[in-house]
Amino acid sequence: MQALYIEGKTGCRVSWDEPALRLEIPEQSDRLFPLARLSRIVSADTVEWSMPSLLACADAGVPLVFMTQNGDVRLRCWGQPAPRQSLTQRLLDLLSRSDGKDQYQDWYNSVEKMAVRSFCRRMHVPSWREVPVNLVNEQLAKTLFTDGQYAVKVIQSLLESELKVLQSTCELSVDDDVLLTGNLNVLQDLSRLLLWDYYPLLFRLHANVNKPDLHTLVQLFEQRTERLHRLFSNTLHKLQHFLAEVD
Repeated sequence: MQALYIEGKTGCRVSWDEPALRLEIPEQSDRLFPLARLSRIVSADTVEWSMPSLLACADAGVPLVFMTQNGDVRLRCWGQPAPRQSLTQRLLDLLSRSDGKDQYQDWYNSVEKMAVRSFCRRMHVPSWREVPVNLVNEQLAKTLFTDGQYAVKVIQSLLESELKVLQSTCELSVDDDVLLTGNLNVLQDLSRLLLWDYYPLLFRLHANVNKPDLHTLVQLFEQRTERLHRLFSNTLHKLQHFLAEVD
């Protein structure tokens, strides 16, 4: 399984040539990408997609993300929803309690604090165990979130797309309608937690390149895929442990 990234070149078009997506770029030979071999697709929002190609991705359950030139997510297509899983049900049970959202927020804050400590240690911050999370966020807002905002948005979009694929292998359905109705975006929360692992790399990249292109950011993301999978598994284990304790 591999990811497919399509940049928004003028006249670029995607059509459906069963069992593959056909990528058409002016003055270049058409390229075929068998859908069964794709784990996810990230496309520039300027690329023209045919309706049959969109429906084929949806039917196959291949996540499709459209991104603007600024790195913002314009549209996500997840395909058919998965059956509700046991971890999802535990989250729903938690939300049904009067203090459920507050307890979930406490769990999120505690895991974020660990992620921030790891970030500070890797950045050689003095007294990294004691640095307040809000202070680190303020510093990020003044630096990376301003000049390097494009890179942060792209990496977070790739993270959310990858986590959508990974959640199908565990007992979690992050796009469950009831969860979303309860204003609990687990996918976004998990991606924000795991994004801390990429911040040191983005700082180093930003020091050398003012605005890295999409290809550079995709390479950076792909180099840490195995580590991302381990961190996702560990974070999910923490969530499972928390839900078991409050059950």
